[in-house]
Amino acid sequence: MHANFAKSIYGGINFKVINESISNLRGTGVAIDAGIRYITGEEEQIKFGITLKNVGPTMAFKGDGLALQIMYPETGDLATLEQRSAQFEMPSLLAIGGSYDFNFSEMYKLTLAAAFTANSFSNDQFKFGTNFNMNTEKAQFDLSVGYIYEEGVFSKDFVYASRVTAMSGLTAGLSVNALVGKNKNMMGINYAYRQARPFSGCHTIGLTIDIK
Repeated sequence: MHANFAKSIYGGINFKVINESISNLRGTGVAIDAGIRYITGEEEQIKFGITLKNVGPTMAFKGDGLALQIMYPETGDLATLEQRSAQFEMPSLLAIGGSYDFNFSEMYKLTLAAAFTANSFSNDQFKFGTNFNMNTEKAQFDLSVGYIYEEGVFSKDFVYASRVTAMSGLTAGLSVNALVGKNKNMMGINYAYRQARPFSGCHTIGLTIDIK
């Protein structure tokens, strides 16, 4: 659900149900995401946003996976003992970010962006990025480069580093979209890279087709 509070202020809220399960164990919960965005400038080139995600009550696991069957050696009787699962909070986070568009012409645009994410159960992250966009009548080209910084991101020893996630460091992306065929259907190819240490990195390739 989203709303337009003013000409340059937009807000939205998302209700979601979370379900985590295996064959004999299940945990279900509810959460809310909410955010607001502010746009200003003569060409709407300045954007600022703030969002709060995964806000909701605690969750707990239930099911036969927490039960243990034992036998009393004296009598041979069977008994089932059920353990209680501890409640846990969802990984809520607060993200604040902004961007500025340099509109060189109708065809070329350069965007600079920065954001800060405060995580409840992992290190806080600082994110920086830039995007170059070229838009013509028949094609659109995007090139993006970014960096995600958190404490310990430069440590070579992952085991003793203070960082707690592998997905940090350099990011990059490239996308090309073009009108093809007599019906001018939009077809695009997208590539993205995310540095992951101690792993080799994550490569993502996607194809989009918009048929009219």
